[in-house]
Amino acid sequence: MLEKLATQVAIAMHQANLYKQVCSLNCTLEQQVRERTEQLQQRLAELQELSELKDFFLQAVTHDLRTPIVGMQLLLNNLLDKPLEEAIALPRAVVERLRRSSGQQLAMLDRLLDSHALEVGAAALHCEAVGLSELVGAVVSDFQPALTQNEATVELQLAEDLPPVAADPLQLRRVLENLLTNALKHNPPGLTIAVRTHRTATHVHGEVIDDGVGLEDGEALFERYVRGKGSRYRAGLGLGLYLCRQIVEAHGGQIGADSRPGAGARFWFTLPLTDG
Repeated sequence: MLEKLATQVAIAMHQANLYKQVCSLNCTLEQQVRERTEQLQQRLAELQELSELKDFFLQAVTHDLRTPIVGMQLLLNNLLDKPLEEAIALPRAVVERLRRSSGQQLAMLDRLLDSHALEVGAAALHCEAVGLSELVGAVVSDFQPALTQNEATVELQLAEDLPPVAADPLQLRRVLENLLTNALKHNPPGLTIAVRTHRTATHVHGEVIDDGVGLEDGEALFERYVRGKGSRYRAGLGLGLYLCRQIVEAHGGQIGADSRPGAGARFWFTLPLTDG
């Protein structure tokens, strides 16, 4: 009887161990199913976001590239409506408008290509010692015609003792030009813009501050294909500030914005100081 009882106890213990293993496997399987479900849900959300981004991108490209083309088409149609035997003379204003429209299309296509190149790291930086204050002054001077056209005023507050930074002067110029263009584009005429530079122990800082209408969600403006909300003064593919972020981060710096509707906007960026 003891031998039979021992056998039954051994069988029971073995079955208990098997049951424990089955429960453990079941819990593991349930955990794996939950994790896989979460991964699939996250992937589905990403695909939906990409689909929405694609739709927005197509709408933006269609709208913004179509506008200058339609303008040129109207001008050409008006010229061709003249009698066949009559020579077509192009007024200077018409030629200027055609050139401006073509330039807008090329600029938008260039921004698309540049944003991709910077994102995949294909754009090489040609760095040299650059004085930020001097570069800011040169860019603002070059922007004077656009500032005059928009009745905008620029106040320069540039530190004179800034050490040079290792940067690609052409790419850094693009950052400054995009920030100034962004301020003019998103605001009505009569804007006041303050451009500042200063330094800390490890970085130099640049700021572009305006007293305009302001924008919602300043940090989101640096995402690709995002355009300013809260103002009717907006146009383009939403790549200007995205390019600024790509360029600044490629230099090892940071960029950001502080803005809210009705309170103007402040865009800032930092660049690391050169060693020694």
